[in-house]
Amino acid sequence: MRPRPLTRRRRIASVLLVIGLLASACGGGSEESSGTDVTPLTPQQAVRLAEVLHRNHEAGGARFQLVARDGTSGATITLDGVIDWGSLRGRAAVTGYQDVDGEVTEVAWIADAVAERRPSQLAVLAERGETPDTFFLRPADPQGVVIDRLLAIVVGLATTQPDNAQLVLQNPGAAFVRTDRLREVDVEVLRYSARTIHWVALDTGELLRFEGSDSLGGSPVIVDLLELGPQRVELPAVSVLPLR
Repeated sequence: MRPRPLTRRRRIASVLLVIGLLASACGGGSEESSGTDVTPLTPQQAVRLAEVLHRNHEAGGARFQLVARDGTSGATITLDGVIDWGSLRGRAAVTGYQDVDGEVTEVAWIADAVAERRPSQLAVLAERGETPDTFFLRPADPQGVVIDRLLAIVVGLATTQPDNAQLVLQNPGAAFVRTDRLREVDVEVLRYSARTIHWVALDTGELLRFEGSDSLGGSPVIVDLLELGPQRVELPAVSVLPLR
């Protein structure tokens, strides 16, 4: 399959508009500023924000951890894996997610398809003479499937070109939130818009954490980029679920 063009920030924003199924994320939230407490971005901070997702693209990939909460089941969903932003491929272990076809314990994906490991379907694989480590393949559906929305956010954390820093300064909600320390690294916590916050390393300009907020002002998705650099993504053998 031929990958689609890399997802831009506006794709992240569109995903967050429909992510109302998710409630507040676990593992730490953002500290929003409002009214007179808002500190405008400096030109240097705007440049940091304008370049940070392009730095991810230049790095090639990342090892990441995502945490969110499923508003339907109340379960905490965790994805722990790797992504190659060049090929739009990734693979991650999953905890806390299930649908009508059962629990999903691992996912792998390319630009337009998602494959899932489903322990409840082992009997199906055995009947077909397929190995237990076979995943079930389906088209990607970020608008309709919770886990696909989360994957779309991870994919969207890299852009082929930097943003325009002057336009970043004009973004509604763009602001300096605070300085902080994350994983022993000094960071600036910068708001790109009213719904997206970036934790940017002061020494390297690299993105260490992304927070996405829904229209209610919550922080339903936190993505920690634990290690930037090229990643090898091994895609599994795949099959398809039986029709219900």
